[in-house]
Amino acid sequence: MTYVAGQEGDVTVVWIAERFREEHRAAIDWLNASTLESFNFFAVEIELLKIGNSAPAPRFNVVGKPNEWSRGIARATQRVSDASSNERQRFYIEYWSQFASYLADQRSPFQFKGTFKDYWCGIRFGVSGVQFAATAHRKGLGVELYISRDDGKATFRGLEVQKADIERTFGEPLDWQEMPDKTASRIAIHRAGNPADERDRSEQFRWFATKLERFRAAVVDRVRALIADADADGNVINQRGASN
Repeated sequence: MTYVAGQEGDVTVVWIAERFREEHRAAIDWLNASTLESFNFFAVEIELLKIGNSAPAPRFNVVGKPNEWSRGIARATQRVSDASSNERQRFYIEYWSQFASYLADQRSPFQFKGTFKDYWCGIRFGVSGVQFAATAHRKGLGVELYISRDDGKATFRGLEVQKADIERTFGEPLDWQEMPDKTASRIAIHRAGNPADERDRSEQFRWFATKLERFRAAVVDRVRALIADADADGNVINQRGASN
């Protein structure tokens, strides 16, 4: 295997033994399924045959070999997967680019940089590890405050204490998700909608912008105050910024 690892181009490996146990055959099958298409692995059992008084003659029995049909299926599946992934990325790049243009046309205070290729886009507001996010997929649309700081649970709970005032300022109930088994927490609002419905896209963008503005009014000052208090108390050891 060390020799094979240093080879380029087509490589054929033939393993000859008197007997192969089932785990050895499974290893050959795994190598053929998992390595480069130009790598081929064979398992060959050898036995000796005699006819009458003749000298013993070797007989080779192939018990493990490449399965080209399986490899062909794997190649086709990968192509379909790649095409689907690329199509999805192109869709979301266009969708979020249109949303960015909408925000610019509306002279919104919200802007985001970079290219978003998935169902969400993040909008920072100057606090490490805290950002707004808009989400769009077949299950519906969402806007959320996403907290991913190392001390984020304390920030979330500090906001939760103010839940009534925050929801009063926001104007409607919010979905509070502490997510105890994860570093991150979120406060979100959702609505039905399909980002693929171009006839509804302007309304979707309007909804995103409106909810982002309400979130800004309801939580930004509170988040900054909570984190400033934590910094003053010396409770913050490390902060992890959210990625774009």
